Amino acid sequence: MRELDRSGRDRWALSGPGGLTVQDVSAQGRVLVTDDRRLYRVVGRGPGATEETNMGVRDLSSSPVLSREGRYLAFSAPSAMGGPDYSVLLRRRDASAPVRLGEGDPLAMSPDDGLVLAAVLTTPPKVMLYPTGPGVERRIDSGRFQTLDFSGGDVRVAAGDTIVFFCGTEPQQAERCYLDSLPGGSPTPVTPPGTARGVLSPDGRRVLAQVGDSVAIYSTAGGERQRALGFRPGDYPFRWSPDGHEIWVWTDQSSVSPLRFDRVDPVTGARTPLLSVVPRELGGVRGNAWPTLADDPHGYALVQYLYMSRLY
Repeated sequence: MRELDRSGRDRWALSGPGGLTVQDVSAQGRVLVTDDRRLYRVVGRGPGATEETNMGVRDLSSSPVLSREGRYLAFSAPSAMGGPDYSVLLRRRDASAPVRLGEGDPLAMSPDDGLVLAAVLTTPPKVMLYPTGPGVERRIDSGRFQTLDFSGGDVRVAAGDTIVFFCGTEPQQAERCYLDSLPGGSPTPVTPPGTARGVLSPDGRRVLAQVGDSVAIYSTAGGERQRALGFRPGDYPFRWSPDGHEIWVWTDQSSVSPLRFDRVDPVTGARTPLLSVVPRELGGVRGNAWPTLADDPHGYALVQYLYMSRLY
């Protein structure tokens, strides 16, 4: 921070780390400043827990993915610590320190907790599979995509095959969603161009996706789309219920408290409350994003945006 006198001369008045903002200057020349910081915390609680905790690292974490039973949390470190392409970290509920799996941001975790699907925002972006234990990382996309949709992704293991689901755009094409069967497969489109925010059903046969301002269901085997009922403007459908009959929806994304989650039957349009969350701390919280729920919806994690200032 510099100061300028009436003769046009300037000099350093104050320097320091962070973002300094001048709030006022007294007649004696004393300066009132704030050190302003934007923080990104991953907060939540595991199934059976009674209190919300900070589940990330160093107040700069993002992209949480909670495992089905809530035993593991994958998240990213979008900071200098995480590297230029960020890092995918895995934390066990009863462990004190997370383990780095590789580059990128996590999209999904397999039901057996053995694999994490991740996106790396290089040019072109990469779709990666990381083992959570012994094993070798694999690239899925072979460089054919220009963008990847971080709001939808899934990975399953069945009959010896690994099924991967994600959404993205190829050159000169609109966004759509893809399935890939490993080993030996290739990403195959399962929704038409212009669909986004896809969510794969538990049986792998249906995809709920956003089409403009509406929501529709597509069969992964092809066929006509089915309009999904019961959704409102601003809804964020982020997963199917474990039995595959309902969609879990996050509402009122801009509000700080309480955070509301609903369950929607896409066939009948019936809508009922699922979960209401009151954050443990409200001071400095500007918003919330990126929700993830375990099969027991009382286990959750999300990103909390904070703007914190210290006055000097």
